Amino acid sequence: TGRAYSTAVAATGGTPPYTWSITAGALPPGLRLSTAGDITGTPTAAGAFNITLRVTDANQRTADRTLVLQVSNPPLA
Repeated sequence: TGRAYSTAVAATGGTPPYTWSITAGALPPGLRLSTAGDITGTPTAAGAFNITLRVTDANQRTADRTLVLQVSNPPLA
C-alpha cells in the first residue's frame, strides 16, 4: 500500500483494437483499469483481490481471465 503501481494487460489474437473491463470482483481501492488495459494508481488497502478481466476485440469477441492481485502492507522491498 502507499506506493504507485502501474502495469498493462495484453491480449493476442482477435482483431484489434481491444477494450478491457472488469466483469467480476474489484481492483484494490486506489487502482483503476483503463479501457486500454492499463492498471494504475496507488493501492490504499492490503489483501488479495480477485478480479475477472474481459477483453473485447473489434468484432465483439470476448475472452475472460481471472487474476488475483496481492497488495501487501508495508510494501515488499
